[in-house]
Amino acid sequence: MEGAIDELKIFSRPLGAEEVAAIYGDTTGAVSGLKENILDPLTLELFPNPAESSVTVKAKVGSLIGIYSMDGVLLLEQETRANNTVINITSLPAGLYVARSGDRSKKFLVDR
Repeated sequence: MEGAIDELKIFSRPLGAEEVAAIYGDTTGAVSGLKENILDPLTLELFPNPAESSVTVKAKVGSLIGIYSMDGVLLLEQETRANNTVINITSLPAGLYVARSGDRSKKFLVDR
């Protein structure tokens, strides 16, 4: 085996997945031994689009997702508890909406 160790770090405690990813610059969860998916804090995906009764939002755990009308009125708000969070949209009439988390947003259509 050829090569050299560039850097060796020893910690007095187990590291969480996010800490390991930060050290190695990995946001995909591909660092050996990680079992959870680590999303970039700027990730915001939403599907299906158009939607009927629910949308699945893919965002960092703990993100606050707001569903807004096209005129900027906050209609629904939910904190993500997993990387993929299902939001019930049955209370929304058919139309165009915006899902927003931080400075990221996605338009989606409710079609019934």
